[in-house]
Amino acid sequence: MSRTSKIRRGVATVGVSALTFGVFATAAPAAFADTTPNATQITVTPNTQSGTVGDCLVYTATATANGAPAVGTLDVILHETGANATPGSQNFCTSGAATTTGAALGTPPAAPDKGAQFTTDANGQIHFGVTDTEAETVNITVFDDEDGDDAPDPNEAQTSSATPPTAVFNPANANTGNNAVHSLTVTPSNVNARPGDTAVYLVTASSGGNNSQPVNGASVNYIITSGPDATNIPQPCQTTSGNQTGSGNVDPGGNGNPNTQAGQVYCTVPTHAAGTDNITFYVNQTTVANPTTGPDTGEPTANATLTDLGAAPAGDTINVFCVTNGAGANGADPQPPAAPQANNRLKSCHDFTTDANGNPPVGGANDTFEASVTDPSANTNVIQGGSGNPNGQGANTPKAATVNWTKSGGSAGATVTPTSSTCNPDNNPGANGGTDTCQTVLNEPTATANEVVTVTGTIAGTQTSSSATKTFQARPLQARNILLAPPSQNGTSGSSTTVTATVKDVNGNPVPNVNVTFSTTGAGHFTSNGIFGTNQQYTTTTGPNGTVQAQVATNAGETGTETISATISANNSQCGDQAGFVNGTPTPGATAGNCSATATVNWQKAAPPPPHRRVAISLKLSCFSHVKHHVTCVAQTRPTAYAGVKVIFYNGKGNRVGTDFTGRAGKAKLHLSGFKSGSKHRFQAHAKRSARTHSADSKQVVVKVA
Repeated sequence: MSRTSKIRRGVATVGVSALTFGVFATAAPAAFADTTPNATQITVTPNTQSGTVGDCLVYTATATANGAPAVGTLDVILHETGANATPGSQNFCTSGAATTTGAALGTPPAAPDKGAQFTTDANGQIHFGVTDTEAETVNITVFDDEDGDDAPDPNEAQTSSATPPTAVFNPANANTGNNAVHSLTVTPSNVNARPGDTAVYLVTASSGGNNSQPVNGASVNYIITSGPDATNIPQPCQTTSGNQTGSGNVDPGGNGNPNTQAGQVYCTVPTHAAGTDNITFYVNQTTVANPTTGPDTGEPTANATLTDLGAAPAGDTINVFCVTNGAGANGADPQPPAAPQANNRLKSCHDFTTDANGNPPVGGANDTFEASVTDPSANTNVIQGGSGNPNGQGANTPKAATVNWTKSGGSAGATVTPTSSTCNPDNNPGANGGTDTCQTVLNEPTATANEVVTVTGTIAGTQTSSSATKTFQARPLQARNILLAPPSQNGTSGSSTTVTATVKDVNGNPVPNVNVTFSTTGAGHFTSNGIFGTNQQYTTTTGPNGTVQAQVATNAGETGTETISATISANNSQCGDQAGFVNGTPTPGATAGNCSATATVNWQKAAPPPPHRRVAISLKLSCFSHVKHHVTCVAQTRPTAYAGVKVIFYNGKGNRVGTDFTGRAGKAKLHLSGFKSGSKHRFQAHAKRSARTHSADSKQVVVKVA
């Protein structure tokens, strides 16, 4: 770090006004100006880069102090390694985020090293560029020069000397051959496959650096570093070129053009067992130290994975549905949903035993049942697809499935036709996963109320089957009674609740498709408006079970009684009939109709929350001296971290020497300076009572000054 601008972080400290025999002299407490700690960690990204001679490689160094950005200055030293034709050819440069080459150090490093000082931004970061006029590797050291000697010392934050950040500069050869390659990329990054499949990867070789160009004539190899097919034996691909022709399903980019572009090569990798193989593609180069046939340090590499999904599932699967076509043969609405919809596929559908005039349907009720058969073996080759992927979809031809149909329940005359059908597969299994359909028709000439017919489809030659049901019910008569439930309830102001209207016929059966008009008076309003209406009135329709709901709500603070009414029209209904009559005809036992019903909601304010209670805490104090003449104390709330607690620090004579508030981690800190090395001092901390916590005292601790 610089001699005058150290990295600092905002934590309060106290200066000691006077010392006598190594202890504080009696003095009035003072607000203390903190001597903040320096950086505790420095990271550089990227840790290593490579380019050609003359490139400017940009790095970002980040300094933090206990996790927070450390703002100030950082020193950077560049050290070249290996045989140097021109010692000191490395230097700082500007490019992109690196807008300055830094300031000269007061004490330059020993030649041929180069050094400079950079000022961090508000995030504790510096951006610097490294260049070189000859092919070599440059090691980078970034450090916080706390003592101002322009050299990294053991107690100063700095980058690792074991694995330092590096800048690798390669010769600016012609863009051909293995040694010209400084960057490899591979597409796709992963291929899903089945055992015995061969995955295809498209590898691109380039010169790297600021003006990267494709490199032809480079021999690409690969090894499987881990996984079920792992082997350390290098496997060759072909040589990069711009005119290689693919074969079979090879199609880079998925655009129908199987030829490579300049600097590209296809690599085919087989798989034999389920699991994930990790693959490294690389180019052998003679410019690296101690070259081998495998990937060596400094050689360009690219990584991909091959995921073997295991053997394809055996056997087909089947799912049978009842297919509704609007109102159905007997005018029934499919249930669910409430409204008729064409081509609904349901596991259970419903119909009435008679038409609207009470007569059985001519020719019986005819209902379609459909089987959806999936052949998992329709796609056993490579599954991976998409733009830029050289692997085509699997092209296995799925087999046709035959479904045998049976029925159970219903009358003796109920039949399914046909009793066997073929679900022919299409020729594009990759589009739908090999799923195809076939149908049969259920005919029930004499359905009775509450009758259930089950239709089952079974794949021929197997025991794999699926079923769906058709339920017949008595057609409800005209609406006669309406009920509203619950008749009364309590509600909390600012919330909502619901009421349910039920419409029934003279026999107590639910009646669907009846218009119900809701209205409300008093406190509250409707939140849903159904077919039409306002916040105080609207009309909607009963569903298949003869019910419909209305939701009411109040504004915050609104109280009182809300009265909700639900009404059906006397037209085309029996709600106005007297007891013992149905549409004017004497009918013994018939209950009286009613055209409306009411319910109430008593809205009340929510009960106030219980008063907040303070909790008891303890306070642990730790003091240490890592820097000469300095002492640091940290007070920690326990057993839980509480922020915003005021902590007062005292010395061994009971004098207050500092104050701090706990942070998010429940810690308050004290930094003192001016002590005599080797002296011992005693400290104690007191946590003041806060809105959430009681007060607490720590135990006294003794610290020996460094």
